[in-house]
Amino acid sequence: MKAEINASRDKLEEYADTLEEQVEERTRELKLLAITDPLTGIYNRGHFFALAEKILDKTKRLNHPFSVALFDLDHFKNINDRFGHAAGDLALRQVARTMQSQIRQMDFLGRYGGEEFVVALPSTKISEALQIGQRIVIAARKMQVEYNGRSIHVTISGGVASYAYDDEDLGHILSKADKALYLAKKQGRDRVVAHNSTTGYMEKT
Repeated sequence: MKAEINASRDKLEEYADTLEEQVEERTRELKLLAITDPLTGIYNRGHFFALAEKILDKTKRLNHPFSVALFDLDHFKNINDRFGHAAGDLALRQVARTMQSQIRQMDFLGRYGGEEFVVALPSTKISEALQIGQRIVIAARKMQVEYNGRSIHVTISGGVASYAYDDEDLGHILSKADKALYLAKKQGRDRVVAHNSTTGYMEKT
């Protein structure tokens, strides 16, 4: 009788341990879903902003440089119209992976919305941010998206900007990056342009 009770207790403890592991795993999955973009697996817009705001606050306290880069997948509507939305989704996922492979461990990447991506570059001056942006653009240019036996060539355009003065917030820095991105598109796409508050715009192709 005692052996049966012990066996039952062991089974209950084993079941409880398994259940606890399942709950912990599900909790981890839910936390991950809350901070990542479901299509690309990178940070979603909300979590990116939360992290970037913290980094910017630290930047101001320590008087360190801080930059952001906005990127847009060129002619994305044409990809969707010509090859279908599944091909467009595949292109977005592949661009996200390519961008992730080109940034440093301290940087972080997020989906800004639609076909736009954003990268936070802590402790990074505008000249270095421009070089990183150029590296990302070149890597994307070499990329081929294979879909249903067809190869889709994609390019991206980028705009880079840096924190310039004490009371500048993240929204204003992103606004400068967006203006630089607009200029990159206007000048022919497949390039990155940096917003330099002192000397004007700088371009890399």
